Amino acid sequence: MIARGPKRAGRVTRAVVLACAMTIVLAAGQVLGQAGQVQAGQPNEGVNASVEFRGSGGVVEAPVEVLSAGLLVRPRDAAGGQTTQVVAWHRVRDVRGDGLSVGAWGEVGQELMRAVARIERGDGALAGDVAEPLYARLLGAGELRGPTGLVLCEVVTRVRLERQGPGGATLAWLRWLQVAAEHAPSVGGAGGGGGGGASQATSWTKAQWVGQRTTLTPVVDERTGLCPQLPPVFGRGLTGPALVAMLASAEWPATDEKSIMSAGAGGAAGDPRRDALVIALAYRVAAQFESGGEAALGAAGASGVGVVKLAEQKQGEAAGLVLDIVAARVGDAGVRVEARKRLSERLASLRRDETTNEIEPDDAPIDRTWQRAWVHLGLGRSLLRETEADQRRRGLVELLHVPALFQVEHPSLAALALLEARSEAGGMNLGAGAIEAIERELREGLGLGEGLSGPPPASGGG
Repeated sequence: MIARGPKRAGRVTRAVVLACAMTIVLAAGQVLGQAGQVQAGQPNEGVNASVEFRGSGGVVEAPVEVLSAGLLVRPRDAAGGQTTQVVAWHRVRDVRGDGLSVGAWGEVGQELMRAVARIERGDGALAGDVAEPLYARLLGAGELRGPTGLVLCEVVTRVRLERQGPGGATLAWLRWLQVAAEHAPSVGGAGGGGGGGASQATSWTKAQWVGQRTTLTPVVDERTGLCPQLPPVFGRGLTGPALVAMLASAEWPATDEKSIMSAGAGGAAGDPRRDALVIALAYRVAAQFESGGEAALGAAGASGVGVVKLAEQKQGEAAGLVLDIVAARVGDAGVRVEARKRLSERLASLRRDETTNEIEPDDAPIDRTWQRAWVHLGLGRSLLRETEADQRRRGLVELLHVPALFQVEHPSLAALALLEARSEAGGMNLGAGAIEAIERELREGLGLGEGLSGPPPASGGG
């Protein structure tokens, strides 16, 4: 959805107002565990209850615990074995047991149910009216976790992609990534995943999560956890005021060195919890750089240096891709050269992977087109930082690969590349014909109209 003319100014104003409101709410730290309400640290352990689920879940008699992540249920199967599930609150219709109270979480479930239903029927505006305040409350209280937090982050990400563009959507998705990392296996063997077991001491992070996503086409790539529509690129698709509001937001996860090194298995590369923070750091550094170039990055302290150092180390697939794209843009000349080498190698590998059979024949093919588009964006914007005319022209060609190859699958990435190319082409003495061709593609191919500006259109899916 592209805003045109005066509407675009309204969109930026709404984004700034929302960011300010979010900061106020988070600073206030509204805690759900007030009078008559249940905190995650005070569960009703092992209370036998009758649980009625929404949808086709029916009614289950089982011990339960009340958590902010969801309702932890330990039903027995036909063979008498016990499983452990954490069910998102919007999937829980009713819970009854002696002395059991779900407190505020029942209300959370009702609000979340409305938000999910609205986004699933395509009504992003009404979904946001419910989801945004709920998201602010849970995030401010430190209770954004488990399947409840995950599906809420997804809804907010989708709403913001539709209504605000990449700034606010990136923050909500980064929170999604952090919540999802709680459930992923760590490199040291601790951490989540799996379907639980008979032990009453099974951690809720290791339990089977139920209701953690909407029924829509995934907006996040399930293999990497990255959002294809949100590359670490903050150029022509994000206006100055929106970028400033994004950087000032209190939604950012903690990305200091201590937080990263203490996450997961001692900060080991490849640990999902550590990688989630590394990715957030890289996005923040990318945004800081675009807000004011090297001066803004220098004012940010060690963050930029940290990203460069991390990019030079062995990383997991998702963190490595993000770090290389950011280092290729924000680093000094030598760093940019090395980062581009890694990106070029990654691009060659992605092309080879399309011809290999890495999965079972009956499985759906892995979509890597968005990763290739990201790499072309990263290479192009890196080359545009160079001073030699030949390198800058190569950068322009890299950008134009994105609409040429991926416009149908990923129109938002194509628009981002074309907007960047149009901005840079004017200073390259390419002639009016080249610029006119880019503008024509923006207007006719992507529907980007008056002023040829504004956030790119949403892609069709993840």
